[in-house]
Amino acid sequence: MIISSGTFVDGHVKLEKIFDLLDQNLADNGMLMVFARSSVWDPEMTAKLEALEWESHHEHIEGYAENVTAELILVKKK
Repeated sequence: MIISSGTFVDGHVKLEKIFDLLDQNLADNGMLMVFARSSVWDPEMTAKLEALEWESHHEHIEGYAENVTAELILVKKK
């Protein structure tokens, strides 16, 4: 299992790197949990992950901080 919190924020790691991370470090049936600010989450990422046949679950979180929302993304590699 890989957990990422506070990595995918404005000016930090680009979300496209999630694919490299999964390919290189996540075993079959492994899970990745990412917590990211909504401002940097690209909704197309969920579709891209599913196109690779990885299961994903996405949850929008209100009230993360003042005037800030967040996204919780769980990805399971098949």
